[in-house]
Amino acid sequence: MPRKSMNDIRTTRNVRMKKTSSVHSETESASPKEHTSFDVRSSHEESPKNSEFFAYVKEGKKRTPSSLRSHAPRKAPVSPRKRSLVDVSDVDAIDKEDATVSESMSRPSAPQPIEWTRPGVRTSGGKGIWWIAAVAVFVFVIMLMNVFAGATVTLVPKQENTFIEGNFTAMRGGSADSQDSIGFEVMDVVAEESIEILATEERESERRASGTIVIYNTYSTNEQRLVKKTRFEDPAGHIYRINESVVIPGMRTEGGETIPGSVEVTVSADEPGTDFNIALVDFTIPGFKGSPQYDKMYARSKTPMTGGFVGLEKVASESEVIAAQQELEKKLSEKLLSDARSQTPAGSILAEYATTHTFEHLDPVPSDDNKNVIVTVRGTLHAMVFDGGEMARFIARRSVASYDDKDVYFSDVSKLSIGIVPEENGEAVIDDTVTISLGGTPHIVWTVDKKEVLSAIVGRSKKEFDETMKKFPAIASAQASMHPFWKGEFPEDAKDISVVQIVDGKEVK
Repeated sequence: MPRKSMNDIRTTRNVRMKKTSSVHSETESASPKEHTSFDVRSSHEESPKNSEFFAYVKEGKKRTPSSLRSHAPRKAPVSPRKRSLVDVSDVDAIDKEDATVSESMSRPSAPQPIEWTRPGVRTSGGKGIWWIAAVAVFVFVIMLMNVFAGATVTLVPKQENTFIEGNFTAMRGGSADSQDSIGFEVMDVVAEESIEILATEERESERRASGTIVIYNTYSTNEQRLVKKTRFEDPAGHIYRINESVVIPGMRTEGGETIPGSVEVTVSADEPGTDFNIALVDFTIPGFKGSPQYDKMYARSKTPMTGGFVGLEKVASESEVIAAQQELEKKLSEKLLSDARSQTPAGSILAEYATTHTFEHLDPVPSDDNKNVIVTVRGTLHAMVFDGGEMARFIARRSVASYDDKDVYFSDVSKLSIGIVPEENGEAVIDDTVTISLGGTPHIVWTVDKKEVLSAIVGRSKKEFDETMKKFPAIASAQASMHPFWKGEFPEDAKDISVVQIVDGKEVK
């Protein structure tokens, strides 16, 4: 079939456009309402591009304007026959364009998703901004980790479970290096307790005044002992006596200043009566008169001397007084031991089973309303106190075969029992030389000097850590961790290094 020339195509197009225009005019005059309802068509007609906005029914049927055809029922599309390039014409292109536009006008378009964008922010380049922010955060985190860099060192000191049982000699003020005995000191704790009971009788009474004094030793750096019933005299000539022997520590020097040794004791008037009720005064020791100690050892009142009386007064029955005193002694025993625990210096061991008590029953006195009687008991606890390190070394020498005579300590002193071996008469006495019993399974730990460890590793490479720790014989094993993990050297400041010890399976800082 011969191909059509461009002039033939144009001629055919003009003919069909004329026919379409006439059909459109006839339809428009016949159905004015349809023209009104589809006024969109007229707007298209104003544009040269849409002046041919019509669709036609093909295959021999009457051609109808697309504006009317949009309301007609839609039929299933018929598969188009295969056309050759020769059959394609501008008319077919116009038909397709008009059909597409008509369908878009008759069918509502599907809703499109709305993308929200923060006002003032461009959507273009968003990924780049996020990448920049991520890099900035990463750099900030790295810098922050470097600022707070540090290290943790975990040490396991040498340690041994031991067993000890036997009697040993303890020497008051003994040497720490003695192989035959262990040194100790005595701690005295004094307390009072009182109770009121009903006064049921009236009789003649005599009471001695009493109070607390502080004895000072500026005579010697050595301790001085005063025996029981040692006299103290006030400026008026009244004599008071101590009820038991005491030891006054020697004087010492601190910061270029001499500090006298001192001890507190209770004294009672030599005679009963109100004349011995005195205020705070200084005392001399008549027994030292004529010797250098007389001017260098003296006492001062800590409390006034009170309670002296001779005359008729209301009293309680003797049985009630005794019962009250026994109750007070029991209460005082608990109080004195509690006070002793709180007063024990750090690093020392209070031998709770190596203690003795003395109780002084003060004379009952009438209460203010004169209806009751006040019963008072003064108690004194004498406790043996040992240096913890010396005791640990003393036991390690006798129970640990590999002990190297280095500093050690007990991880739990409660596993060690210390008692006084009674004398032949069954009485436990604390004297200058005491036989003590030791028993238990104390856990002995070698002492590690944290300052020396920190000094050895600060600023050093982590690779040198293992070799450095071998220089400390008290350390059984050690580990080190850095933060951040890429750090290869310990911090320059020791404060940034934490040292933790594992003792008896527990973490100790």
